[in-house]
Amino acid sequence: MRLTVEFFGLLRQLTGVNESQLEFEGSVDLHGVVEELGRRFPRLIDEGVILQDRELSPSFVFSINGRIVAQNLNARVADNDSLLLISAIWGG
Repeated sequence: MRLTVEFFGLLRQLTGVNESQLEFEGSVDLHGVVEELGRRFPRLIDEGVILQDRELSPSFVFSINGRIVAQNLNARVADNDSLLLISAIWGG
């Protein structure tokens, strides 16, 4: 299974990339995605974006194919899904 994860703002600074291609054997949920992102980008852990037990800080959410999936990291993702990791704090 192949996924694309895009990063903006602070997350782009922490990862140093605009996006990352992830590959998994078999099916995966967002917990697995978070775990892989932590392995690839340890600064996400160092800066508190990724917490213990493969959890995401409440300040961040995933969007899967354009729909927000708040903190439901049990959500399954499908092959070729496009994920966006974004700040849950909006405002201006």
